[in-house]
Amino acid sequence: MLRKRLYIHKGNYPANDEPAKRLDIKGGPTMLTRDYLLGVRLKAIRKGIWYKALDRVERGIIDLTTRIVEKVESSVLGIELVKILSKLTNSMKSEFVKRLKEFGFNRAKEIAHQAMVLGSLKMNWASDIGFAKYLTVMDMNKNVLFGF
Repeated sequence: MLRKRLYIHKGNYPANDEPAKRLDIKGGPTMLTRDYLLGVRLKAIRKGIWYKALDRVERGIIDLTTRIVEKVESSVLGIELVKILSKLTNSMKSEFVKRLKEFGFNRAKEIAHQAMVLGSLKMNWASDIGFAKYLTVMDMNKNVLFGF
């Protein structure tokens, strides 16, 4: 009997920096339990994104799963729940983390490429998280009135 596995990556930083979490749907340990789903639901309601990020069907799937199932064993339901939970976690990310992914890492790669063109081969700024955070903070705090 084959076991189906899902590989989940945390979304804060590139996937190669953090190890994948294994979700074993058939038997074994799983993170899709009633307590986990209720905790995610509560956190989403507290942050005010439960109704904004999910439509009625997705909210209904999570609500019915928490009422009926103690631990998700169906691979089809597990895949759908992972899609819904990834949608929720993306909505729960702070503005800084979203900006870091879309701006900070890209700008760090551009600057690292410019440094390599100018002859600085020692510095690896493209993969430096601290440098990407610095660039993101500088971008978020720039003054738009002067147009710099």
